[in-house]
Amino acid sequence: MRLLSATLLSLAGGVASALLLPAATAQHGIRAPLTEADSGGSFSVPRGTVVTVTLNRAAGTGYMWRYVARIGILPVDARTAPGGAEQPGGAEAQIFQFRTVTPQSEAAFALARPWEGDRPAAKTVRYAFTADPPR
Repeated sequence: MRLLSATLLSLAGGVASALLLPAATAQHGIRAPLTEADSGGSFSVPRGTVVTVTLNRAAGTGYMWRYVARIGILPVDARTAPGGAEQPGGAEAQIFQFRTVTPQSEAAFALARPWEGDRPAAKTVRYAFTADPPR
């Protein structure tokens, strides 16, 4: 299990929210928030921590990330941030923020086109959290 520490980051609207950094990451300056590369990970966080997950997609393709599991978490925010290329197929990021509210929690996301119904997702990511009691 990777231990995470919370770091405050001031976002564009002047709102401060905690981003999770692996303990080693905080020391070595490796990127955060959680991304597709962290999928399958199990993280230890203080209960009530706001977790940020950033997932990339190609703009104009119709593919969107959506929650497929929300166990013990409370969604706080979801938004899209444009990437460098403002054209169909250009990079875009979907940013999800949620608060851990139970001792064991999980968040999972699927990348799919909403109108394709039961077709399997192009990608799925999953994150598990063990929440320590607040101090």
